Amino acid sequence: MKNYFIDTNLKKRDFGIQMVENTLSIIHEVLPVEKSDIVLSMHLLKKHQGINVRDAIHAAAALRNNFKYILSVDKHFDKIKGLQRVDPLSL
Repeated sequence: MKNYFIDTNLKKRDFGIQMVENTLSIIHEVLPVEKSDIVLSMHLLKKHQGINVRDAIHAAAALRNNFKYILSVDKHFDKIKGLQRVDPLSL
């Protein structure tokens, strides 16, 4: 839902809604955040300058679940070893 929030703030409400709908069409499961994700997110925050807390938690949960890809426009995911960022604007 992050993209929707950002785009509505930029007065691009319709684009934000379309981004959320596109994302929901490819999501098969929503994963819980576990304590180990919070611990790993702290390591990611210390190692990667520029990443925010929410994205560090997303990356940690993805890594814990052995995901290879993360869907995001945020380029700081490119710095995280073990994850390959897929830009939703390129889909």
